[in-house]
Amino acid sequence: MQVTGLAGAVATNAAAVAADKAATQLARQQAEAAVASVIYADTAAGLAATTNGQFFLVIGINGGMVVASVYKNVAGSAVAQNLQHPSLAAYEALAPAVDIDLMTLAGITQPVLKSPGGRAYPLGSGGSRVQRDGTLSTPNWEMNIIGVAAGEKPMLAMKSRGGKLVFLAGGPVDPMKVPAQASGSGGSLFSKTQYDYAQSLANAERARKMGQDLSPLLRMTAGVRVAPHGGQSKDAASDNARTYATLARIALLGLKANAVTISRDGRCLMTGDTFLTYDGNSRVFHDIRSNMTHGTNVDRIVTPDEYARGDYPVNARGEWCGVLRPFIRRALQCAWLGIPYAADPALMEIAGSWSKTDGLAADVFAGDGAARSLSYIDVVLAALASPSHIDPSYVFPAAIGTRGVESVPIKHGEADNGTNGGAGTANYIAIRSAWYSTFMAKLGLAFGQTAPFAVLERQVGGPYATLLNVAADQQAAMGNDISGASRWVFMTSQDYECPNFKNVGGGHPGAGDPHHSLAGAVILAVRDGIAEHEISDRGVPHFIPEPLANGFYVGNRFMIPVVSKYPGLHEAPMPWGVTPTMAKHRGVSFKSNAGALNTVTSINVVPGPEYTLIEGTCASDIAGFNNGQTGRNDGGEYLGFTNFRDGMLPDIPIKLPFDRNQIQYGNVAYNSGVPGNGYVDDPRTNGFGRYIEDIPGWVGDYDWGNPLAIKSFTMVPLGV
Repeated sequence: MQVTGLAGAVATNAAAVAADKAATQLARQQAEAAVASVIYADTAAGLAATTNGQFFLVIGINGGMVVASVYKNVAGSAVAQNLQHPSLAAYEALAPAVDIDLMTLAGITQPVLKSPGGRAYPLGSGGSRVQRDGTLSTPNWEMNIIGVAAGEKPMLAMKSRGGKLVFLAGGPVDPMKVPAQASGSGGSLFSKTQYDYAQSLANAERARKMGQDLSPLLRMTAGVRVAPHGGQSKDAASDNARTYATLARIALLGLKANAVTISRDGRCLMTGDTFLTYDGNSRVFHDIRSNMTHGTNVDRIVTPDEYARGDYPVNARGEWCGVLRPFIRRALQCAWLGIPYAADPALMEIAGSWSKTDGLAADVFAGDGAARSLSYIDVVLAALASPSHIDPSYVFPAAIGTRGVESVPIKHGEADNGTNGGAGTANYIAIRSAWYSTFMAKLGLAFGQTAPFAVLERQVGGPYATLLNVAADQQAAMGNDISGASRWVFMTSQDYECPNFKNVGGGHPGAGDPHHSLAGAVILAVRDGIAEHEISDRGVPHFIPEPLANGFYVGNRFMIPVVSKYPGLHEAPMPWGVTPTMAKHRGVSFKSNAGALNTVTSINVVPGPEYTLIEGTCASDIAGFNNGQTGRNDGGEYLGFTNFRDGMLPDIPIKLPFDRNQIQYGNVAYNSGVPGNGYVDDPRTNGFGRYIEDIPGWVGDYDWGNPLAIKSFTMVPLGV
């Protein structure tokens, strides 16, 4: 069941909530009095009263913010357990904006905690209680103060039964989990006053973006949710490098959602002004989980059994990366609501792609490209009115008369970025805005939809990065618009994050192809699913980290404030082709107006959980090299990516890469394009080696932090 509003249809009983809060306060006061008798005055007293291996409590610190701190007797020494029980004063001082209300989520009325970041967390329908040690506990969560030592700022957090932490106050704001973050508080290149000043600017911009009102967006709880994908080849399944994300393997992985495509292959022919599917039948509702055609343009479905035993040709094609998206979203939604992972019987999703291989914005979002996107809606209407076939495994929802578009994932901009010596498209935003208005009008006529839809934007970069990055900068600008014509555009992913074959040599059969590998297809699908979940289910904005419009310098030292929804900014390898790489400059460059490059000699994330700052040094004074950019664009080492991610760590039901038996391409000999021992191409062992790249260090432990956006910014002197 999809929720609406901030976290769902809210059924708040104000009197009951007030009584609950009062009862909780009284219970906590009583708990503090009850627990006082077992709290020792100091660690020496606790050690004297316990034996090796036993735990004990010592009276709290930080001016009454903590009732007691937990220690363990280890061979006569007191070892702090980094766990402190909060007092009533802690809740009153740290979390004045935290509210507990009664809400109805998925048909269950339960207490829900609203954090200052705007999210709502179901606490469970079994009621809440205050434990003897003063901890507020619910069936799903336990509240505590963590990380408190002498002189540190207390951090109030909730801990789920699964071990997930959510900071409410005093610490990082509302991450999905505790991110990895360098310890300490500040770097060595600037003063704490300067760090705090730069961070305050980043925090202010973050607050502006988080303050965007998403209530006008369409959010469906029942009916037919139409999901048209748009853009270029990476959303068009124009080659078999996207096969894995849409095969019957999704069914074998146990992913669940009521998601279908129109026809057996829901992508269009990518030419002309009419949506025509490859198999010629646009009225077939087919379960996405078995959606794979047997060879190029052949009207033949590969069954799950055929897939499992590898009974299909190597040129078998599937759909685009986006059809995995609804399964990821549903898994996140169920986990968030605290309900069993299952398809939502009230909702049906129809996925399709009207993308066009290659083309400028004027081709894809105007002319025949725009006409094809409108034609797709007509095809949906016709199929719903008179389907020629319905997959027997699929059950239509009862409220099929309700139709709408919540979001449109878009991957586009390669040709508009200034690629291959072109100047790029200066009016990229205007073209995109005009298409949005046209498409919105079509939805009004077709579905009676008046509520706007979200655009899930994937920024161009990586193998398509250029000296200019014209489209990339305009995409970043669209993501920062929270009240204008682009206010419903949300940056969801980075093209440079995805492994591709552009820079793979050694006779690799895909060498020179900039399209992402199948692992890359899944990365993009997961990114879209996360964004949809946050925007449409939780009702909160989604954006990837990016530099502020201005960075700062003093002499040859620089500092770049990063606007990040999630804390935990950190360095991470990014794929250069299919090889995880750490660039010496981490993807940051500074240039003069004449294009001269000031070499970056050191660069790192400023330590401390309160900071989302990048600092470093250049070979010479930065004055005169004021043109900064992330996604190094000088055509030199490792063009088009950065080595920074935020701390978002979602729980998703799929591991990446898929097969620890894959062998990374690189120093593998090929003979006339025929691979030797360089890959496994056997679906029975989860293979597809020539299209999935096993990247050492990523197997089963992928870093889902959002990559830093490619963006131009201006360096100015630091005046504090």
